[in-house]
Amino acid sequence: MFRTISSLPVFVLFLSLGLGLHAPAAFGLPQDQCAITDGATSGKPCPNPLFATTTPFPDAARSDPGGSQSGQALGPIDVWSKCRYVDNTSSSSSIFVPFKSANEWNAFASHVPTTIVNARHCSRIMGDSIPPNYGDSNNCFNADPASQPVSLAYARYPDPATNQPPQQTIQVNFQCTDSSGKNPWTETATAVYQGQDSDTHYNDSWLRTSLTYSSSGTPAQCGTDNGGSFNTLAPDDSNLCASGTVQNFTAPQLGMWAFEEEEPFPCTPNSIAPYPKNYCNGPCAGSGSSCLYNRNHCSESTYECQGAGPSSKWSWTCASTDGGTNASCSAGWQPSDPNDCIPGVCGGANGKAFQNTGQVYAAGLCASGTPQPAFPQGNSPWIWTCHSECGDDTECVAMKAQ
Repeated sequence: MFRTISSLPVFVLFLSLGLGLHAPAAFGLPQDQCAITDGATSGKPCPNPLFATTTPFPDAARSDPGGSQSGQALGPIDVWSKCRYVDNTSSSSSIFVPFKSANEWNAFASHVPTTIVNARHCSRIMGDSIPPNYGDSNNCFNADPASQPVSLAYARYPDPATNQPPQQTIQVNFQCTDSSGKNPWTETATAVYQGQDSDTHYNDSWLRTSLTYSSSGTPAQCGTDNGGSFNTLAPDDSNLCASGTVQNFTAPQLGMWAFEEEEPFPCTPNSIAPYPKNYCNGPCAGSGSSCLYNRNHCSESTYECQGAGPSSKWSWTCASTDGGTNASCSAGWQPSDPNDCIPGVCGGANGKAFQNTGQVYAAGLCASGTPQPAFPQGNSPWIWTCHSECGDDTECVAMKAQ
């Protein structure tokens, strides 16, 4: 409360000596006042912090000495765009703190009686958002949550203990995975903030000065072999793991399986003949060891392939060396020579009738392989062979048209 004499604001203090409007704590507080310290033995405490939007909004507050906080305000008064902690520094005096209007509050803050209170400036409450460390050495590509909202609390400016700007340290956690969405681990972000005077930084009172990341352990990562395709692979291959050590290395499991499709070759029912690797790589993709072509009848055939099946793969684990998460890795199996020879297959002339050898040749001797002889010889029936480098020759025939 203050009154104006000769146009100058004069504060009327409640002093224990009986000067002015002193009122002992035992008398309680008027209904429009609250206590900003806990030195009073009766009366209602102020909201903490005390905002102008507080409902019901008190007209004034009272600062008492003593209490569990030795006269320090339990929270700031943040009204009329000015924030102060009104700490009572006396041993026996109370003070009336007016803020019903902006004029009252600004006058008090500008003419505070320093023999009784210390009206410290504030670093105001503020929000911030802390991001995960996307794309760092630990490959936190899929962070949950995508960011962490944080709230910076009020603090006295400067810090009474250090006479330096206050600091706050906030830690948040993210659940991370690598780029494949696997191998989860926990990443901790540590943000350090330095307070600023709200008189000059009312809406940005905290400045983030550092942001560091750590994890419970470095997650292991698969090497460049992961996702590849190899005929041979060894557990000491340097490209199995980008970080961590190789464990549980498993080679593809060889076996036999069948594949059926329409008859593409000259049909001899109930015959069995060997076919080369590359044909297993086609209908029996992934084998490449050996293949038996089993002609059951003339409309469809079964190819029995021996080797690594289409689902067979190399697999291993990259294990973290410091308690982080492990990575599961794998690679496909491929034949020793994916460009191996193609079996000899008769061309369009096979099994048909022609007037002469020129027509036989024009119709096509071989769909694959090399025709031997290169041009039909002699009289009908004209017989030739489609030769394959892997030794799989196919005999073909054409007849004289009647």
